[in-house]
Amino acid sequence: MIRDIDLWITLFVNQHGSHTKPFDFFVIEILNRTTYNFLPVMTLWFAIFFMKPMETYRRIALEGLIGAFCAIMTSRLIGYLGPHHPRPAFDPTVPFTLPSGLGPHEIMRDYSSFPSEHATLAFAIAVSIWRASPALGVIATGWAVCVVAFVRLYGGWHFFFDLVGGAVLGTAWVLTLARARFLTARPVNILMETSVRHEPLFMGGLLILMFQMMTFFDDVRFLGGAVAGFLTRKITG
Repeated sequence: MIRDIDLWITLFVNQHGSHTKPFDFFVIEILNRTTYNFLPVMTLWFAIFFMKPMETYRRIALEGLIGAFCAIMTSRLIGYLGPHHPRPAFDPTVPFTLPSGLGPHEIMRDYSSFPSEHATLAFAIAVSIWRASPALGVIATGWAVCVVAFVRLYGGWHFFFDLVGGAVLGTAWVLTLARARFLTARPVNILMETSVRHEPLFMGGLLILMFQMMTFFDDVRFLGGAVAGFLTRKITG
């Protein structure tokens, strides 16, 4: 029954795929970019970092960032170690219509669709924002649903419950660490102290980390894979 609901929602959203080229272009070519997926919610998170009283809100922001990082790592592990779930565009049992301008080569065929890493990160950050400001949290959650999740459902990257799973995973990590502060107290204290004593260095590092999280450490993983491959060839060859 869950599979039937999942399939029905996915195909309901997809039913207009490739029928409206301007809309397809807007969704696939514009909204499906890191800048539009994550920069708005990350900007709201960064704003929390400077709200007053600064001590309180910085702790909330840092707890959320740690939770988001753990959620991303968990999502990736599930994708690697769990059973493979083909994406809608590559599932032979699903009559999915690719939106205009989107070729099969653009969708990661070999990566499992469950859970959605994009939904995991977007909702983890949105919940972090919600903890500090419900008003900003509503905006962030709306963006996560209407932009991040919808784009990935419409484009055939994920089924509906892939996105739900990612949202639950991101939310659970952030709320769990918020309640179990003994797990994050030490790293948060270190980060708080660093942000005061070495503010320029800390802010630069924070921006780098945020960028890497928004791109799911793709460049780092690519470089690590290239170095590992080079060393393996040298050792075995």
